[in-house]
Amino acid sequence: MYKILITLGVAGLALAAPCSAQTLEMKKPSDSVVAFPFLSSTCPNSNPGQIVNSMIQGDGSVAPFDIPDGQAFMVTSVQFVSQGLAPGNRAGFVLRTVDSGIVIAEGYTIQTANDYGPVSGTTVLSPPMRVTSGLCLDRLDSYAARSWIRGFFVKDK
Repeated sequence: MYKILITLGVAGLALAAPCSAQTLEMKKPSDSVVAFPFLSSTCPNSNPGQIVNSMIQGDGSVAPFDIPDGQAFMVTSVQFVSQGLAPGNRAGFVLRTVDSGIVIAEGYTIQTANDYGPVSGTTVLSPPMRVTSGLCLDRLDSYAARSWIRGFFVKDK
């Protein structure tokens, strides 16, 4: 019985190896992309939030955010800042796909200071999450100041 289980386990590892052969890492820092919603429309399908429509490219230029055909956007982290949050209140985000509303990432932080003030948070996705459709960012507090979705593009399978 143990011999069969070991054989199946080794066979399973051999089958999984080709799937992980493609490294999902940035090749160089200039491949980094910072995406964000900027004066964008609300998300469709009754999903709250705004469509992620802009990006800062590795060279510092700003361009429309769009995932090109044949590529995937690898989300590595989401950062957010809120201003004027009351003590004990929560700030956060939910990042979803536009077409299906599938949650890609979410994160929260609580204002622990004794007075109103800024809070920030970062959610790191390791390994990165592969996305091939548009993104929708929902900020979960009314004092949302800024949000950034960091990642890079890779050739899609």
